Amino acid sequence: MNQRLFVAMAALVMLVATTATAQFTIPRSVVGSGGTVAYGAGVGIAGTIGQALIGRTTGAPMRGAFGFWHGLTPYTPSAVTGENNSNSMFDASTIQVMPHPVVSRSNVRVNIPAGSVATLRLYDGLGRMRSTLIDNETVNGSISLPADDLESGTYTLVLVVNGKQISKKVQVTR
Repeated sequence: MNQRLFVAMAALVMLVATTATAQFTIPRSVVGSGGTVAYGAGVGIAGTIGQALIGRTTGAPMRGAFGFWHGLTPYTPSAVTGENNSNSMFDASTIQVMPHPVVSRSNVRVNIPAGSVATLRLYDGLGRMRSTLIDNETVNGSISLPADDLESGTYTLVLVVNGKQISKKVQVTR
Protein backbone atom coordinates (compact mmCIF):
# COMPACT_ATOMS: atom_id res chain seq x y z
CA MET A 1 0.00 0.00 0.00
CA ASN A 2 2.80 2.43 0.90
CA GLN A 3 4.55 1.67 -2.38
CA ARG A 4 1.40 2.65 -4.36
CA LEU A 5 1.06 5.84 -2.34
CA PHE A 6 4.72 6.64 -3.00
CA VAL A 7 4.29 6.07 -6.77
CA ALA A 8 1.15 8.24 -6.82
CA MET A 9 2.92 11.04 -4.94
CA ALA A 10 5.95 10.82 -7.25
CA ALA A 11 3.68 11.03 -10.30
CA LEU A 12 1.93 14.07 -8.82
CA VAL A 13 5.26 15.79 -8.14
CA MET A 14 6.39 15.09 -11.73
CA LEU A 15 3.13 16.52 -13.09
CA VAL A 16 3.42 19.70 -11.00
CA ALA A 17 7.10 20.14 -11.95
CA THR A 18 6.24 19.80 -15.65
CA THR A 19 3.45 22.37 -15.35
CA ALA A 20 5.72 24.83 -13.55
CA THR A 21 8.33 24.72 -16.33
CA ALA A 22 5.66 25.56 -18.92
CA GLN A 23 5.10 29.03 -17.42
CA PHE A 24 6.03 32.10 -19.42
CA THR A 25 6.25 35.81 -18.82
CA ILE A 26 4.57 38.66 -20.64
CA PRO A 27 7.26 41.15 -21.69
CA ARG A 28 5.04 44.23 -21.29
CA SER A 29 3.03 45.47 -18.36
CA VAL A 30 -0.73 45.18 -18.65
CA VAL A 31 -3.25 47.61 -17.23
CA GLY A 32 -6.68 46.11 -17.89
CA SER A 33 -9.49 47.66 -19.88
CA GLY A 34 -10.05 51.05 -18.32
CA GLY A 35 -7.09 50.68 -16.00
CA THR A 36 -5.04 53.64 -14.93
CA VAL A 37 -1.85 54.63 -13.23
CA ALA A 38 -1.53 58.28 -12.20
CA TYR A 39 0.87 60.02 -9.89
CA GLY A 40 1.57 63.57 -8.81
CA ALA A 41 1.26 66.14 -6.02
CA GLY A 42 2.08 63.46 -3.45
CA VAL A 43 -0.86 61.28 -4.54
CA GLY A 44 -0.74 58.08 -6.58
CA ILE A 45 -3.56 55.88 -7.86
CA ALA A 46 -3.65 52.56 -9.65
CA GLY A 47 -6.90 50.83 -10.49
CA THR A 48 -9.70 50.33 -12.94
CA ILE A 49 -11.99 53.25 -13.61
CA GLY A 50 -14.45 54.30 -16.32
CA GLN A 51 -14.25 53.53 -20.01
CA ALA A 52 -11.19 52.09 -21.67
CA LEU A 53 -8.78 54.76 -22.91
CA ILE A 54 -5.45 54.46 -24.58
CA GLY A 55 -2.91 57.18 -24.17
CA ARG A 56 -1.13 59.48 -21.81
CA THR A 57 -2.35 62.57 -20.10
CA THR A 58 -0.65 65.34 -18.23
CA GLY A 59 -1.74 68.48 -16.49
CA ALA A 60 -0.22 70.23 -13.53
CA PRO A 61 0.38 68.60 -11.15
CA MET A 62 -0.74 65.12 -12.38
CA ARG A 63 0.56 62.78 -15.10
CA GLY A 64 -0.98 59.47 -16.06
CA ALA A 65 -1.12 56.54 -18.47
CA PHE A 66 -4.35 54.89 -19.46
CA GLY A 67 -5.40 51.81 -21.38
CA PHE A 68 -4.71 48.26 -22.30
CA TRP A 69 -1.14 47.35 -23.36
CA HIS A 70 -0.10 50.96 -23.14
CA GLY A 71 3.56 51.64 -23.93
CA LEU A 72 4.86 52.53 -20.47
CA THR A 73 6.95 49.72 -19.06
CA PRO A 74 6.80 49.09 -16.18
CA TYR A 75 3.63 50.71 -14.86
CA THR A 76 5.04 52.46 -11.86
CA PRO A 77 4.72 56.02 -10.68
CA SER A 78 8.38 56.64 -11.54
CA ALA A 79 7.80 55.47 -15.13
CA VAL A 80 4.86 57.85 -15.45
CA THR A 81 6.45 60.87 -13.84
CA GLY A 82 9.82 60.30 -15.51
CA GLU A 83 8.46 61.22 -18.95
CA ASN A 84 8.60 64.54 -20.65
CA ASN A 85 5.01 64.38 -21.80
CA SER A 86 4.16 67.86 -23.02
CA ASN A 87 1.06 67.85 -25.19
CA SER A 88 1.03 71.62 -25.61
CA MET A 89 0.54 71.28 -29.38
CA PHE A 90 -2.66 69.30 -28.83
CA ASP A 91 -6.02 70.55 -27.68
CA ALA A 92 -9.64 69.46 -27.92
CA SER A 93 -9.85 70.52 -31.58
CA THR A 94 -6.91 68.38 -32.76
CA ILE A 95 -9.23 65.46 -33.64
CA GLN A 96 -12.79 66.16 -34.75
CA VAL A 97 -15.25 63.43 -35.74
CA MET A 98 -18.38 64.36 -37.74
CA PRO A 99 -21.04 63.11 -37.59
CA HIS A 100 -20.77 61.74 -34.10
CA PRO A 101 -21.95 59.18 -33.05
CA VAL A 102 -20.78 57.27 -36.13
CA VAL A 103 -23.41 55.17 -37.91
CA SER A 104 -21.80 53.90 -41.12
CA ARG A 105 -19.16 56.44 -42.16
CA SER A 106 -17.72 59.54 -40.61
CA ASN A 107 -15.14 62.19 -41.42
CA VAL A 108 -12.21 62.63 -39.06
CA ARG A 109 -10.53 66.02 -39.22
CA VAL A 110 -7.02 66.31 -37.80
CA ASN A 111 -5.23 69.59 -37.20
CA ILE A 112 -1.50 69.03 -36.92
CA PRO A 113 1.51 71.29 -37.43
CA ALA A 114 2.62 71.69 -41.06
CA GLY A 115 5.20 69.14 -42.16
CA SER A 116 4.55 66.82 -39.20
CA VAL A 117 4.44 63.08 -39.74
CA ALA A 118 1.38 61.50 -38.14
CA THR A 119 -0.16 58.11 -37.39
CA LEU A 120 -3.88 57.76 -36.62
CA ARG A 121 -5.22 54.42 -35.44
CA LEU A 122 -8.60 53.21 -34.19
CA TYR A 123 -8.69 50.86 -31.18
CA ASP A 124 -11.63 48.98 -29.70
CA GLY A 125 -12.49 48.82 -26.00
CA LEU A 126 -10.10 45.90 -25.45
CA GLY A 127 -7.14 47.78 -26.90
CA ARG A 128 -7.09 45.87 -30.19
CA MET A 129 -6.15 47.96 -33.20
CA ARG A 130 -9.10 47.88 -35.61
CA SER A 131 -7.75 50.13 -38.39
CA THR A 132 -4.98 52.51 -39.36
CA LEU A 133 -6.32 55.69 -40.94
CA ILE A 134 -2.97 57.50 -41.29
CA ASP A 135 0.31 55.59 -41.33
CA ASN A 136 3.42 57.79 -40.95
CA GLU A 137 2.15 60.36 -43.42
CA THR A 138 2.03 64.14 -43.60
CA VAL A 139 -1.69 64.91 -43.53
CA ASN A 140 -3.69 67.90 -42.36
CA GLY A 141 -7.37 67.71 -43.21
CA SER A 142 -10.20 65.19 -43.39
CA ILE A 143 -9.89 61.42 -43.46
CA SER A 144 -12.79 59.04 -44.00
CA LEU A 145 -13.59 56.65 -41.14
CA PRO A 146 -15.49 53.64 -42.53
CA ALA A 147 -17.49 52.01 -39.77
CA ASP A 148 -19.44 49.36 -41.70
CA ASP A 149 -17.43 46.51 -40.17
CA LEU A 150 -17.42 47.92 -36.62
CA GLU A 151 -19.79 46.73 -33.93
CA SER A 152 -21.72 49.19 -31.78
CA GLY A 153 -19.55 50.45 -28.95
CA THR A 154 -16.91 52.89 -27.82
CA TYR A 155 -13.67 53.10 -29.78
CA THR A 156 -10.58 55.25 -29.32
CA LEU A 157 -8.80 57.21 -32.03
CA VAL A 158 -5.10 57.65 -31.17
CA LEU A 159 -3.16 60.32 -33.05
CA VAL A 160 0.63 60.28 -32.76
CA VAL A 161 2.52 63.29 -34.11
CA ASN A 162 6.28 63.63 -33.67
CA GLY A 163 6.26 61.17 -30.75
CA LYS A 164 3.42 62.91 -28.88
CA GLN A 165 -0.08 61.49 -28.78
CA ILE A 166 -3.65 62.41 -28.08
CA SER A 167 -6.73 60.21 -28.02
CA LYS A 168 -10.42 60.78 -28.59
CA LYS A 169 -13.36 58.49 -27.84
CA VAL A 170 -15.63 57.65 -30.75
CA GLN A 171 -19.08 56.13 -30.32
CA VAL A 172 -20.35 53.76 -33.05
CA THR A 173 -24.08 53.02 -33.07
CA ARG A 174 -26.14 50.71 -35.26
